[in-house]
Amino acid sequence: MKQRWQRRWLWSLGLVLSVCSILGWGLGAWSQGADPAQPSLGRLRLGAELYVQRCGSCHLPVPAQTLSTDTWRVLIQDINHYGIQLQPLPKLDFNLIWPYLRTYSRPIRPGETVPYRLGQSRFFRILHPGVELSQPIGLGSCKSCHPAAQQLDYITLVPNWQQFLTPTAP
Repeated sequence: MKQRWQRRWLWSLGLVLSVCSILGWGLGAWSQGADPAQPSLGRLRLGAELYVQRCGSCHLPVPAQTLSTDTWRVLIQDINHYGIQLQPLPKLDFNLIWPYLRTYSRPIRPGETVPYRLGQSRFFRILHPGVELSQPIGLGSCKSCHPAAQQLDYITLVPNWQQFLTPTAP
Protein backbone atom coordinates (compact mmCIF):
# COMPACT_ATOMS: atom_id res chain seq x y z
CA MET A 1 0.00 0.00 0.00
CA LYS A 2 2.82 2.37 0.95
CA GLN A 3 4.71 1.66 -2.33
CA ARG A 4 1.56 2.23 -4.34
CA TRP A 5 1.05 5.61 -2.65
CA GLN A 6 4.69 6.56 -3.28
CA ARG A 7 4.38 5.66 -6.97
CA ARG A 8 1.23 7.73 -7.33
CA TRP A 9 2.87 10.62 -5.52
CA LEU A 10 5.97 10.44 -7.76
CA TRP A 11 3.79 10.14 -10.84
CA SER A 12 1.72 13.17 -9.79
CA LEU A 13 4.84 15.16 -8.95
CA GLY A 14 6.36 14.33 -12.34
CA LEU A 15 3.17 15.34 -14.11
CA VAL A 16 2.94 18.63 -12.22
CA LEU A 17 6.61 19.43 -12.91
CA SER A 18 6.16 18.65 -16.61
CA VAL A 19 3.10 20.86 -16.92
CA CYS A 20 4.83 23.68 -15.01
CA SER A 21 7.90 23.40 -17.25
CA ILE A 22 5.80 23.61 -20.40
CA LEU A 23 3.79 26.54 -19.05
CA GLY A 24 6.94 28.28 -17.87
CA TRP A 25 8.58 27.93 -21.27
CA GLY A 26 5.46 29.20 -23.03
CA LEU A 27 5.01 32.15 -20.69
CA GLY A 28 8.71 33.01 -20.95
CA ALA A 29 8.53 33.07 -24.74
CA TRP A 30 5.28 35.05 -24.65
CA SER A 31 6.65 37.64 -22.22
CA GLN A 32 9.64 38.22 -24.51
CA GLY A 33 7.35 38.69 -27.48
CA ALA A 34 8.46 35.49 -29.20
CA ASP A 35 5.86 33.88 -31.40
CA PRO A 36 6.81 30.37 -32.53
CA ALA A 37 4.85 30.94 -35.77
CA GLN A 38 6.92 34.03 -36.64
CA PRO A 39 10.35 33.71 -38.23
CA SER A 40 13.28 34.82 -36.12
CA LEU A 41 15.07 38.08 -36.80
CA GLY A 42 18.11 36.07 -37.93
CA ARG A 43 16.04 34.16 -40.50
CA LEU A 44 14.48 37.42 -41.74
CA ARG A 45 17.94 38.96 -42.18
CA LEU A 46 19.09 35.86 -44.04
CA GLY A 47 15.97 36.05 -46.22
CA ALA A 48 16.69 39.72 -47.00
CA GLU A 49 20.32 38.95 -47.86
CA LEU A 50 19.29 36.08 -50.12
CA TYR A 51 16.63 38.29 -51.73
CA VAL A 52 19.29 40.92 -52.53
CA GLN A 53 21.61 38.22 -53.87
CA ARG A 54 19.00 36.47 -56.02
CA CYS A 55 16.88 39.39 -57.23
CA GLY A 56 19.50 42.14 -57.03
CA SER A 57 21.74 40.26 -59.45
CA CYS A 58 19.43 41.32 -62.34
CA HIS A 59 17.86 44.56 -61.07
CA LEU A 60 17.73 46.80 -58.02
CA PRO A 61 16.20 44.89 -55.13
CA VAL A 62 12.91 46.63 -54.40
CA PRO A 63 12.15 46.95 -50.67
CA ALA A 64 9.44 44.56 -49.52
CA GLN A 65 7.45 47.55 -48.20
CA THR A 66 6.89 49.01 -51.68
CA LEU A 67 4.67 46.23 -53.01
CA SER A 68 1.81 44.27 -51.52
CA THR A 69 2.08 40.81 -49.99
CA ASP A 70 -0.16 39.57 -52.81
CA THR A 71 2.23 40.99 -55.41
CA TRP A 72 5.26 39.34 -53.81
CA ARG A 73 3.46 36.00 -53.50
CA VAL A 74 2.96 35.95 -57.28
CA LEU A 75 6.32 37.47 -58.27
CA ILE A 76 8.57 35.04 -56.43
CA GLN A 77 6.71 31.99 -57.75
CA ASP A 78 6.20 33.10 -61.36
CA ILE A 79 8.91 31.86 -63.72
CA ASN A 80 7.74 34.39 -66.38
CA HIS A 81 9.16 37.48 -64.67
CA TYR A 82 8.16 40.57 -66.67
CA GLY A 83 8.84 38.80 -69.97
CA ILE A 84 12.01 37.00 -68.86
CA GLN A 85 12.01 33.26 -68.24
CA LEU A 86 13.54 32.44 -64.85
CA GLN A 87 14.38 29.19 -63.17
CA PRO A 88 11.99 28.53 -60.27
CA LEU A 89 13.41 29.50 -56.88
CA PRO A 90 14.81 26.47 -55.08
CA LYS A 91 12.57 25.50 -52.17
CA LEU A 92 15.21 26.45 -49.59
CA ASP A 93 15.61 29.93 -51.12
CA PHE A 94 11.83 30.39 -51.28
CA ASN A 95 11.47 29.30 -47.64
CA LEU A 96 13.92 32.03 -46.59
CA ILE A 97 12.91 34.84 -48.96
CA TRP A 98 9.12 34.48 -48.64
CA PRO A 99 8.98 35.05 -44.84
CA TYR A 100 11.07 38.21 -45.28
CA LEU A 101 8.77 39.56 -48.02
CA ARG A 102 5.59 38.50 -46.20
CA THR A 103 6.72 40.08 -42.91
CA TYR A 104 7.70 43.46 -44.34
CA SER A 105 4.94 43.90 -46.93
CA ARG A 106 1.24 44.55 -46.34
CA PRO A 107 -1.94 43.06 -47.76
CA ILE A 108 -4.05 45.04 -50.19
CA ARG A 109 -7.54 46.26 -49.35
CA PRO A 110 -10.52 44.13 -50.36
CA GLY A 111 -11.38 44.91 -53.98
CA GLU A 112 -8.03 46.64 -54.62
CA THR A 113 -6.15 45.57 -57.76
CA VAL A 114 -2.89 43.74 -57.13
CA PRO A 115 -0.13 46.14 -58.26
CA TYR A 116 2.66 44.66 -60.38
CA ARG A 117 4.43 47.95 -61.12
CA LEU A 118 5.81 50.46 -58.64
CA GLY A 119 3.71 53.26 -60.12
CA GLN A 120 0.55 51.24 -59.39
CA SER A 121 1.50 50.54 -55.79
CA ARG A 122 -0.26 52.54 -53.10
CA PHE A 123 2.52 51.54 -50.70
CA PHE A 124 5.22 52.94 -53.00
CA ARG A 125 3.38 56.28 -53.24
CA ILE A 126 2.91 56.41 -49.44
CA LEU A 127 6.66 55.97 -48.98
CA HIS A 128 7.33 58.91 -51.33
CA PRO A 129 5.12 61.76 -50.05
CA GLY A 130 5.63 64.98 -51.94
CA VAL A 131 8.21 63.45 -54.28
CA GLU A 132 7.85 64.26 -57.96
CA LEU A 133 8.40 60.91 -59.66
CA SER A 134 9.22 60.33 -63.30
CA GLN A 135 6.64 58.43 -65.32
CA PRO A 136 6.77 55.57 -65.85
CA ILE A 137 8.61 54.73 -62.67
CA GLY A 138 11.52 52.44 -63.43
CA LEU A 139 13.85 50.60 -61.10
CA GLY A 140 16.82 52.49 -62.52
CA SER A 141 15.43 55.82 -61.34
CA CYS A 142 15.69 54.75 -57.66
CA LYS A 143 19.44 55.37 -57.69
CA SER A 144 18.95 59.08 -58.38
CA CYS A 145 17.81 59.48 -54.74
CA HIS A 146 18.98 56.24 -53.11
CA PRO A 147 22.69 55.72 -53.94
CA ALA A 148 22.94 52.49 -51.90
CA ALA A 149 19.78 50.91 -53.32
CA GLN A 150 21.74 47.95 -54.71
CA GLN A 151 22.44 46.89 -51.09
CA LEU A 152 18.72 47.34 -50.15
CA ASP A 153 19.62 50.58 -48.34
CA TYR A 154 16.82 52.97 -49.21
CA ILE A 155 17.38 55.09 -46.09
CA THR A 156 20.58 56.73 -47.34
CA LEU A 157 19.68 59.62 -49.63
CA VAL A 158 21.75 61.80 -51.93
CA PRO A 159 22.77 65.15 -50.34
CA ASN A 160 20.47 67.17 -52.64
CA TRP A 161 17.40 64.95 -52.21
CA GLN A 162 15.13 67.97 -51.54
CA GLN A 163 15.30 68.89 -55.22
CA PHE A 164 12.97 65.96 -55.93
CA LEU A 165 10.16 67.29 -53.73
CA THR A 166 7.12 68.77 -55.40
CA PRO A 167 7.04 72.55 -54.80
CA THR A 168 4.13 73.59 -52.60
CA ALA A 169 2.15 76.78 -53.05
CA PRO A 170 2.67 79.46 -50.36
